[in-house]
Amino acid sequence: MAKISNKDINTITQYRKWNKRLFRVYWTVFGVFIIFAIILYFYQQLRDTEFAMQFDFMFYVALPITTIFILLAITNIIFYLAVSRWPPFVQACYILTVYIILCTVLISINYHNFMLYTLYAGPIMLSVLYLDKNVISYTCITCVTAYTTASVVFIIPFGDPDNYDWTTYSIVLAFTLLITAYIIARLILARINEAVEAAKSLAREKEQLSRELERDSFTRLFNHIAFYQRLDKFIQNAQNANTVFSLVIMDIDDFKKINDNFGHANGDVVLLKFVEIINKEICKDVVEGDLAFRYGGEEFILLCPKPIDYAVEVSERIRKEFGTYIFPQLNDNCVTVSAGVCEYESSFGGRREFFSAADKALYYAKQEGKNRTAAANGSYKIYSDMTYQK
Repeated sequence: MAKISNKDINTITQYRKWNKRLFRVYWTVFGVFIIFAIILYFYQQLRDTEFAMQFDFMFYVALPITTIFILLAITNIIFYLAVSRWPPFVQACYILTVYIILCTVLISINYHNFMLYTLYAGPIMLSVLYLDKNVISYTCITCVTAYTTASVVFIIPFGDPDNYDWTTYSIVLAFTLLITAYIIARLILARINEAVEAAKSLAREKEQLSRELERDSFTRLFNHIAFYQRLDKFIQNAQNANTVFSLVIMDIDDFKKINDNFGHANGDVVLLKFVEIINKEICKDVVEGDLAFRYGGEEFILLCPKPIDYAVEVSERIRKEFGTYIFPQLNDNCVTVSAGVCEYESSFGGRREFFSAADKALYYAKQEGKNRTAAANGSYKIYSDMTYQK
């Protein structure tokens, strides 16, 4: 069975919504038509004119009301029993065809009223609601066909021979109106599409700007602001769904001395190399949710959606690889990094207390001689070269 895309689902939902609305509009207009037909009939009866004497209730009021009611009832039943399961385009064409048939019925009964052809502009303009040029084209072709049939069957044969020129003029005017309505409908659709594309473009630009605001401009890692946004989500998930995650704070050892002795440009080389190793290492296990942040300066953070043992392993891999890399820019010296790791527990009062625990672990690693990882799970554990030290 073919998989339905999200776009197709949205199209089906939109068509279904407008189909229901249009049927409600049809019944509402039908109710208004009944009221005005009755009012017009009694108004004509009060006028002592020749037309009033010929204004037959059964033909001009009862017949159109009964015909339209039967048509609406039958088309409603057919729609909900069968047509509603058909493709969206077919549903739209069916709904608009019902409108065109109702217009044709009114024009055929009142064939002497040449101005009723303006009713055909209604379905053409309504077809714009479906935002589909094919629906608009179908509606226009159907309207032209319906009016041509009404002209051949009713208007021309039963029209007033003395007003033949006026009849011909009205028919030409009707076709002109239909074509004009079609052009206007297409222009409206084009303008709507332009507005939609402009809105999408604006949304993409806004999303792009939002992503840029979350990134550190130099390292392209997530920045300080993004870290706290993600941390809040991790904590919320841990509290609501009992998920586990750990926090790693890493700080390049003696980075200020590197800048002072070798210059900031070479300090930037060190930072970029460290980021390169981070990006490589956190992708090794392909764990969805591992995130890296530049917290500030030479301080970096990892959020790992796993227990502390996993976070320590990742931290140690990064520490070992970075610590063995030789920098030609630094007279072939190596640079080390220290890390503090902490797993989130419900006993933490909030993100500040949790972050402070990982930060204290980092400080402890620095105190113990740097170039090592300290894990804050109860009492501190120091890891160096993947071995436990008291």
